[in-house]
Amino acid sequence: MKRHSILSLIIISSLLFSEQNVFAAKAKGKTKEKAPVEKNSFELYPEDFSALLKDALNYCSLENFEEAVACFDERIYGYRKEEASEKITVRLELISADIQKQIREYKKLRMEKAAKKMDFSNGENISSAEDYFSRLASISNKLRDLGQQIQSAGSSGYPYYLSRFILGISEEPDSGLAGTIEVEFTKELSQLMDSVWKKTNESCRIIDLALQEKNIFTNSETLSKAEPEFEKIIHSTEELSKIYGLNSKLKGRHSKTQRENADFSASMKAVNTLCREGLKFFSVLASLQNELKKEHKVPENKILSIRSENDEYANNLVLSASNLTAWGKTAAASAKSHALSTLSSIQDEKLSWSKLAVPYRQASFKTEAKCTQSAVAMWVSIANYYADTGVLLFQEDSADCEKLKGYMQGTDGVYYPSRCVKDLELLKDNIRKDKVALEECKTKLNNGYIYRSNFIRQQEIISENTAKISALEKDFNTIEADAEGKLLKARLAKNEIEIYCDRARVFNEENNFQQSFSNFQSANSAYIRLTEDLMNDGDIQGEVFSKLSELRNSIIARQQPVFNREIRAFKNEARTSYYAGEFEKAIGFLSQADSKRDMWAKLLDVTLDPDTELERLKNFVNTAIAIKEGREIQPYDAKAPEMRQNLSIAGKYYEKGSELLKQGKRKEAEPYFNRATEKINQVKIYYPRNKIASVLSLKITKILDEKNFDEIFRVKVDELKQVNYASRNSLAQESYSSLLDLHEMNPNYPGLAAIIENAEYSMGLKQRPADKTGIAKAASLAKEAQELLGKAGRDTLLLQQAKEKAQAAIDLNPDNSIAITVLDEIALRTGQQAAVVLSAKDEAIYQSALADLQKNNIFDANAKLAQLMKNSVYARSAKIIKLKKRIEAQL
Repeated sequence: MKRHSILSLIIISSLLFSEQNVFAAKAKGKTKEKAPVEKNSFELYPEDFSALLKDALNYCSLENFEEAVACFDERIYGYRKEEASEKITVRLELISADIQKQIREYKKLRMEKAAKKMDFSNGENISSAEDYFSRLASISNKLRDLGQQIQSAGSSGYPYYLSRFILGISEEPDSGLAGTIEVEFTKELSQLMDSVWKKTNESCRIIDLALQEKNIFTNSETLSKAEPEFEKIIHSTEELSKIYGLNSKLKGRHSKTQRENADFSASMKAVNTLCREGLKFFSVLASLQNELKKEHKVPENKILSIRSENDEYANNLVLSASNLTAWGKTAAASAKSHALSTLSSIQDEKLSWSKLAVPYRQASFKTEAKCTQSAVAMWVSIANYYADTGVLLFQEDSADCEKLKGYMQGTDGVYYPSRCVKDLELLKDNIRKDKVALEECKTKLNNGYIYRSNFIRQQEIISENTAKISALEKDFNTIEADAEGKLLKARLAKNEIEIYCDRARVFNEENNFQQSFSNFQSANSAYIRLTEDLMNDGDIQGEVFSKLSELRNSIIARQQPVFNREIRAFKNEARTSYYAGEFEKAIGFLSQADSKRDMWAKLLDVTLDPDTELERLKNFVNTAIAIKEGREIQPYDAKAPEMRQNLSIAGKYYEKGSELLKQGKRKEAEPYFNRATEKINQVKIYYPRNKIASVLSLKITKILDEKNFDEIFRVKVDELKQVNYASRNSLAQESYSSLLDLHEMNPNYPGLAAIIENAEYSMGLKQRPADKTGIAKAASLAKEAQELLGKAGRDTLLLQQAKEKAQAAIDLNPDNSIAITVLDEIALRTGQQAAVVLSAKDEAIYQSALADLQKNNIFDANAKLAQLMKNSVYARSAKIIKLKKRIEAQL
């Protein structure tokens, strides 16, 4: 079948109208006035008929179809019945009535058209045009049927002319009533189609603009404006196909053939199909434009991204690449569209579909190329991303593997198997995920197989790194076994140490400092002893060391108040015992205080500052004991029985001599006194200040020289008064004992008691009572110390100032309770801060230095000591100070 363009109808219509123009040219001048037909003028028929046809043709040429039809309406009944047989006349009257009915239908249709303001020249009212043209065709067809009926009634005379009057004459194709209406049908249909073609041309121009190279991939505005134009063309072609189909309903000469209608329908179908394909194609273009605007940002952490369950970056790239491939296929299909090929071959002077088809096909090719180019670039980006990440995965896994080996290298003799075991499990999981991820990468790249030639090397890199990652697993079993063995040793050592720590913690909660300290010492000793085992896991070693440090701090924090209270209690008990003359008991309390301080110093690892108050008490008690030990025979002395026996014998000799002397037997008495003196001297060899011996010696002197004894007594007192008791030397102690002996002989000797009291003050046997001025000054200093303490918090400078003022207050008045309270509170606040704690690393250095010293590696020990002394805090550590002294002694 021969193909025709949409404008074929316009060409055909033009040809039809050209016939009208020919007939119009035959009509000369204006249409003459219509003359009335005379009755019984049969001979005038030809002339009237010819004039009528010419008038109608003339109106048709002027497109005044209503007047043209009126020509036939005015003259159709101008003939008498007598001019035909009665039988024919009756038949013709019936037919004429039907003709008149169709003319009325025509007029009615014209009125409706006017009322609806139907103007086919602007392409409007297309939806209502179908009904109009269908009715107009029906009127024309019925008139032609009626004309055929008249023609069958007779071939001459009135029937002949009447049939020609309806059907027209062969010389004038557009003549006759039916022909006039058919011309009107064709003319108005041509107007309608011309107007539609004009709008369709504008739609094509807008579409063509959107498909131009400068717009097709970037200008969404022209694309969005062009897309609705397809819908407009689709709607127009569907309406026009229906209207154009009405041509087949015309039975006259203007009717199109079935072939012509089929050709037009095929061309409209091709347009419709192309437009529908165009909508899909433009949808692809819109998606492509959006895709080309996208920015696929490579993730900052590629490893984290590819290990995630949803690798958004890669998934988006794969989706985009797949879409581009699909869009490319759609564009390729559009370029090969059958409808496009059909329309490309149609040439039409009014509407050349090649103007749309050519850019449409070119746009399809460009789109296919653009999609392919973009898809290739996308797949290459995906492949590069996977390849680069594969390299990074291997690098990280390899670094983690080396890290595992580093844990087990034993740097400085310390291993880290717990880290190794933990990280090994993580590394195993990462390697498993990495291998799965890289296999998925290769699978996803297979989706872009048609572009594989562009990323072959990248796929090879992915496979290479997958193999490298798998190879890392070969050493895992050896590493894991070594780590678990070392971890077991470290855990066993830890468990042993923690037993002591747990005990110390329980005793500490019970405020049993002695036991908590003892178990802490055991734990600390176990730590030193098991250091080598602990070094099998540096983390466990650090954990145990931290627990020891925390335990020590816990003991210090909890026992600090208890420690201060106990020291205060020991001082008070010692003072009470001292004043009661129970010196041994007092020294016992003071020894307990010293022992407590020694433990506390070991716990803190510091040398505690001297306790002035405690030292003063010790001096009092020690002096008193020293004097007492010289004046009394100690029960624990091995010579005690002999000394007591000598004193007993001396006493008996004295009593015997006294008895003889009272009897006036001086000569007989003197030997007894001499023997008593001998025994006394034997005692004084070991106890030169023995009270019994000294007093007994004075009694012997008095009884033998009673007359001069008072003078001797006075001289002795005067001599003893001059002694410097503050020196607290042996002379002072002997002189003090002599004062006591003199006091024993004569308690009421004037001034003797005062001399003894001053000696006691000077020797520190008694605290000199404060005078009112001293008490007031002490109270003022204690108040200042208390105020400083309130401001100090943990400020060491303020605490030191408060301590100095409180100590000064006690020096003036030992009984000042405020000063005592301030000193106890300062001790409480500074006790925990005073602790020196070595770090685990420095503790190891200290132990190593100690071992070097024991092996006589003095210089190595000294080097490690110098390393420790870089930390100024360690200069207060008692054990480091001790180590320093030992090293210096051997250098």
